[in-house]
Amino acid sequence: MAEARPGAPLPLEGLRVIDASSIFAGPIIAMTLGDYGADVIKVEHPTGDALRKIGYRKKGVPLWWKVVSRNKRCITLNLKTPKAREILKALVRDADVLIENYRAGAFEALGLGYKDMQKINPQLIYCSMTAFGQNGPRRTHTAYDHAIQATSGIMAMTGEEGGSAIKCGAPIIDYSTGTMAAFAISSALFQRTRTGKGQHIDCAMADVAMMLEASHIAGYVNT
Repeated sequence: MAEARPGAPLPLEGLRVIDASSIFAGPIIAMTLGDYGADVIKVEHPTGDALRKIGYRKKGVPLWWKVVSRNKRCITLNLKTPKAREILKALVRDADVLIENYRAGAFEALGLGYKDMQKINPQLIYCSMTAFGQNGPRRTHTAYDHAIQATSGIMAMTGEEGGSAIKCGAPIIDYSTGTMAAFAISSALFQRTRTGKGQHIDCAMADVAMMLEASHIAGYVNT
């Protein structure tokens, strides 16, 4: 991360982000925006983000959750209830960005999709992060980092030739997707300064995996 001049505001100060995502890849998007100064409000289910329950702990503190939840203020909402959905809509009225990583179509079914939120806040940047995107035969399939490493072929090209497929030790798809989505959101925010309008960002983990393999794919399909 680039260092700001002493006393200078961070690039995204003054912007508000609603992080309605969970586990790793989605929260990493908001974490990155928060690192650059955005005010991030994380929306968790009343039972808490699943990441609070897994991974390393120190004195009972879930460390993975703590890493990706830095720079965030947390509230709990059960979005299956009408009252909670109204609260989320109220938050969106004054927000610049909304991030969600539910199954494709799930937020729309709750009346919280992009078209619904656009009516409330036409300048909203709405980022949907899924495994395989908002369209296509696998749009409703969910996946974690290791599943995308497998389906994309990253596992197959890792390790010794002739050996078994091996997962990369770090969750590279989660972090890469989070970083690329944060860049896409930043670009959309810049475009908004020219158009005055928000937009819907469709960010797929599988697409980012393909990007990471671009040189290998180019070599394969051309030779």
